[in-house]
Amino acid sequence: MSFINTFFLYFLPLISIPLIYHWLNKRNFNTVEFSTLQFLSQLETDAIKKLKLKNWLLLFLRTLILFLLVMAFARPVIQVDKSGVKIGQGKELYLFLDNSASMNRTRDGKTLFEHQKQKILQQAEEQVYPINIKIITSTKPSQVSYEKMVKSKSGVENLINKIESTKLKGKILPGVKTIANSIKNSNEVSPAIWILSDFQETRSQFKTELARALKKISSARVVLFSENTNLDNYAIKKVSFPQQLLGVKQNISLRVQLTQTSGEKEVPLSLFKEKDRIGRTSVDFSENNTWVKDFQFSADQHGLLQGRIELSPDNYLSDNSYYFSINIPDKYRILVIGGKNQNNKYLVNAIEAGTKNRYSTELIAPSQFGSKNLNKYDILIISGGLELDFDLLNSFLKQDKGILIVSGSETKKAELNQLISKLGLPEWKTTTSLQQSNYIKLKEPNLKTPLLEGLWKGRNNLYGKYFKIPIFKTNVKKSKVAIEYENGYPFLMFRRDTINAALMATNLDLKWTDMVYTGFFPALVKRTLSYLGGQINFKYNYFIGDTVNIDKMDLAVNEVSIITPEDKEYYTEEIKGETVFKRTEEPGIYEVRSRNRRIMKFAVNISEQERNCQYLKINELKEIRNQVEELEVYHLSEQTSQKSSYELSHLLFALIIILAGAETWISNLK
Repeated sequence: MSFINTFFLYFLPLISIPLIYHWLNKRNFNTVEFSTLQFLSQLETDAIKKLKLKNWLLLFLRTLILFLLVMAFARPVIQVDKSGVKIGQGKELYLFLDNSASMNRTRDGKTLFEHQKQKILQQAEEQVYPINIKIITSTKPSQVSYEKMVKSKSGVENLINKIESTKLKGKILPGVKTIANSIKNSNEVSPAIWILSDFQETRSQFKTELARALKKISSARVVLFSENTNLDNYAIKKVSFPQQLLGVKQNISLRVQLTQTSGEKEVPLSLFKEKDRIGRTSVDFSENNTWVKDFQFSADQHGLLQGRIELSPDNYLSDNSYYFSINIPDKYRILVIGGKNQNNKYLVNAIEAGTKNRYSTELIAPSQFGSKNLNKYDILIISGGLELDFDLLNSFLKQDKGILIVSGSETKKAELNQLISKLGLPEWKTTTSLQQSNYIKLKEPNLKTPLLEGLWKGRNNLYGKYFKIPIFKTNVKKSKVAIEYENGYPFLMFRRDTINAALMATNLDLKWTDMVYTGFFPALVKRTLSYLGGQINFKYNYFIGDTVNIDKMDLAVNEVSIITPEDKEYYTEEIKGETVFKRTEEPGIYEVRSRNRRIMKFAVNISEQERNCQYLKINELKEIRNQVEELEVYHLSEQTSQKSSYELSHLLFALIIILAGAETWISNLK
């Protein structure tokens, strides 16, 4: 309790006035002797006792009235804690802890993960036990990780210490759904829910989705503890390798996307190849919080090449580095499906032309496709037998491998469309036939693209003559036209997003084109294959938490171990006939060994979601509070008590009036 007008408290001694008055007016009785005391004894036992009780009651009431009068003028105020952080004895508490990578940022010498544990222990001191606690984490949001009835703060501490910080990707919404399902299945009444997180999310609709999810548990008392203040953090958001051809002494293009919330204007950025720094620049954040930089470097030899991009360190080191591993192939392994017809002979001859051949080819009939181990090949060329098992093709594509489709002499439009529609490529509409003397040529392509760079500029007459033109739809969003006919119809199309496929819109039959007799044909086929095979050369890059599949047959080894960036050695596991490694727990370069011999390396990084520097801010979370009842929002460093102040002077004056009336009534009693 506190007072607004403390000056009036100096008048508290006035409450002694009734006592002094009572003492001064106390009557002194003289003793008078009578012959008989019978009636006086009766008076003493009845009337005198009543009189004494009345006087003492009046003394108490008058003293109390003066005390309350002084207090009323002093205007006392009491504060009542209405916070939902107060749980209640025997109640349920759902603790959602964010133990994802971004919670490893530091503030005041501690990680945000440590700060959230400290906040829980601070709140634990104010609770009345026992409390049944259920813990859900952002890295395993679909399950309750721990549940226990705790009887003290030390019990809370022992329970939350079982949760460790990770560098994995975290999710909040599935965790809220898990809590909602648990409350529904357990029929819990008014449980408490504490969600502690930095609320990092890349999707713009996340706030709306979070509000919608919290509304479904409106019967609970929800508290959001947020840590999303600007902590001077800048990050390498993403590293990508644009579509390109890879080879020894050829330029390798690398694109770096950076972001920041620090307000820093310039940050040093370096490129390392193996252990050597080969590039350095300064990132200028003065105008934008995002920045893109392109690097180029080359490989000195075939095989795996490792490197990293590095920013100067800040309070979150894991997003200041990005590791990569690239395979500079010696050969691409090509499987040609279509049988030994003339068209396929043209293809194989084109692929194998030249003295420095980087391709090994195998030609099979469509009927043999199902019996082949596709793990041995990097690229498929389909020129016949279009009714192939699409599940096998899809499994092949999921390994970032490529497919080139070239229609054969006996290709049927319906069969081709059935296949390419599944691959998201444009469908074949119709065919235009021309006279031999009325042929058309290819349009001069953009020779600045990696696919066509270095071809004969201004000499499109060397690209061949075309007498039949298959016309394909060109409004498919996911496909890209690389080369066109003179009349604008597509000649070479790619799809390069989730599927790595290409379609050459021609038939190699001489009734269609004489391209097979030009030097352009083998150059184009090889470049297209290298282009399609380029994506697989970046397959040695993973995120923390990913499972790495090791193809021992491809590596020609029987026993494999993995050396982590922390120099720890682990053996792989055999699961359902596959050799896998699951302990991708730290960012860096991992080394695959067999009998103390290094076989290959792969890179592991924290998830791009944990690098984006995008968080729901406190004011955005408070906007959610306006939509959800029983929701409170705090910063991790903020006091959590929500005290309401009530002034008692009006209540005291009312009580004084009642007591004064009672005093008057008692005074008039006889």
